[in-house]
Amino acid sequence: MASFTKEDERIIVQLCKRDSTTHKRRSGVFTDELKLKTYQLKYGVSNRLANRIALQPTLFEAAQRANGIRVPELLYHFKEGGISYLVMEYIQLVKILPNNMDARIEHALWWLSSFPGDKLGPVGGKYIIHDFFNDGEAPLSFKSIEALELYIEKGRKRVGNHEKTLPRVSFKDEKLMLVQGDVDNAHFGADTLGNTVIMGFRSMSFLPDSFGRFTLATTRKPSLIALPDKFQWSGASNMKTMVEVYANLAMTGEPSLGLDDYGKPKKGVRKTCPG
Repeated sequence: MASFTKEDERIIVQLCKRDSTTHKRRSGVFTDELKLKTYQLKYGVSNRLANRIALQPTLFEAAQRANGIRVPELLYHFKEGGISYLVMEYIQLVKILPNNMDARIEHALWWLSSFPGDKLGPVGGKYIIHDFFNDGEAPLSFKSIEALELYIEKGRKRVGNHEKTLPRVSFKDEKLMLVQGDVDNAHFGADTLGNTVIMGFRSMSFLPDSFGRFTLATTRKPSLIALPDKFQWSGASNMKTMVEVYANLAMTGEPSLGLDDYGKPKKGVRKTCPG
């Protein structure tokens, strides 16, 4: 990791506070000059940046050996007052034509999915960031794949008359892979050498195939919908149920569905009728 002094940290905090005031935001990313060199600076609440800080260096190292993939290097980071400040390599991005962006995303998703996982969830954060969940963030820190299955099963039982026609979701035979839970164009780019640049680390987690498939099944990008079959991802039989549960979760006032991190009913929570 690059060396920065306490005086450098003071300057970084000042630059980030200026950006926060100028743009009226509590977190952000911007480009600025530090020590006569251009860097990308990022700041935000520490627990929201924990996954990025833990995951980005691993992906950067792997990208050094990959063909046509680039990940910005995390050069330095520190905390102050509950806020994390990150100094990253600045990569000059070039404009990508619309018909080429989806090809870039396909390349990136395939590369990310090649990373096997042995533990469910984000590498450094607590909660899974994925569009399946209400407001894009899991309400629980699922302790196991079984806990995640139990949560979705509770959601299945809430869809009323549809429950009988929806199969129970199972991830039993699925591998854990690194899933980008948000395929927004802002999370991908291209550098001046033609490499695909991968960003958006906060919304990456190790999840069963079904979640990668769900991301693309619900995207507004038609050219990406067929990718799970092309990539031979499992989980096709789970999609109907997951889509119905997803729609129901968006309307619930209790995102945890009365469950704890193990998928069990919380103590003291009364059972309620589905709906």
